[in-house]
Amino acid sequence: MDFFPHIRPRYTKGEADEDGIYACLIAFATNHGIFQISQISDLNYNRLHSIFKNNIRLENLKNAADIVSDKIAELPMFKRWNLMDNLLFASLDGKKKQTKRQNIISRFSPKYFGRKRGVVCYSMIANNVCVNAKILGANEHESHYSFDMVQNHNTNITDDYICGDDHSINSVNFILFRLISSKFAPHLKNLYKKTQKLFCFGNPEKYKGGLVTPEGTINSKLIEDEWENIQHIFASLLMKETTQSIVVKKLSAYKRRNKTQAALWEFDKIFRSLHILHFIQDPVFRQCIRIVLNRGEGIHQLTGALGDIGGGKFKGSTELELQIANECLRLVTNCIIYYNTAILSKIYETQEKEGNTQALEFLQWLSPIAWCHINLGGNYEFINQENPLNIDEMIANLDFDVAMK
Repeated sequence: MDFFPHIRPRYTKGEADEDGIYACLIAFATNHGIFQISQISDLNYNRLHSIFKNNIRLENLKNAADIVSDKIAELPMFKRWNLMDNLLFASLDGKKKQTKRQNIISRFSPKYFGRKRGVVCYSMIANNVCVNAKILGANEHESHYSFDMVQNHNTNITDDYICGDDHSINSVNFILFRLISSKFAPHLKNLYKKTQKLFCFGNPEKYKGGLVTPEGTINSKLIEDEWENIQHIFASLLMKETTQSIVVKKLSAYKRRNKTQAALWEFDKIFRSLHILHFIQDPVFRQCIRIVLNRGEGIHQLTGALGDIGGGKFKGSTELELQIANECLRLVTNCIIYYNTAILSKIYETQEKEGNTQALEFLQWLSPIAWCHINLGGNYEFINQENPLNIDEMIANLDFDVAMK
């Protein structure tokens, strides 16, 4: 609640209306809107409308969601979800969502919306936590915003690998993620076709006869000649002096090619080829990438369940309102995940003290992305709230042997 002050703190009297702030957050996360939530709750419309105008802002929502993400990362179970030698894998993926009103960012996509319009809710998920989120147009390529999403999130969660599907791959992402000490590890479909895009140094004929052979040679001289210009581009991206998604979009475009762009593409081929070979050689690595992408799909199912309560369509009429609704959805989603993670962490600590190794191994494969025990619909009461749940009491009454069976 500390992140939702009044827009004019010098001239306001009294403390922030926490009940009204809770109602506004749920109203936009569930796509009810403040008018509909006032009809099914104990708060009137004028009170909610005033709070929305004065307290709910995009910056406040981002800060609150980041704090919840950091608190989840401090819980004992968070590190137990690391994979492959205790490495943190994160994923980037988009979810198509229809909009109720037309606006400049809402576009047509017959594959997902039919004759309607919609947007893409692009998310970064690390160990079942939504670290960052952004609204994109349905006509935008997701890979142009991947570097921006990873570098510009404000949480304390640091990743080792960034995973994604085919929509996260472009001509420069493999090299750009190396700038921020992250390894880009997308899932590869049609692996046979991907092996035809391998490149090597020197003459590729010397690999002839092997199971996997390179297609061509990397032009290392072009990289050396354009190295100074490449460094200027890297510095511009890292210093955030320009909009990163626009720079990546121009570097990935096939039109207006020049020597610097061609050199960057050659540089990217080095790390792309290394990833393809690693993906082929290591089955555990492939499995970890698939697990992380499935976690991202689980987050999308949870956000979909929340959004479907109020009709499943964003009701914002401007890009800012859509971003606010998406951040409300991210905040409520992270709160549900924090609640589940806190319960699992308490159980883990209890079983660890008892030395139950079988239970500890079982808990590591449980997901906090669950909402069957949470009533998302119905009428809402914000004023006469019941006493908070006692997690310790819940765990004390749990028969864990029965739960494992």
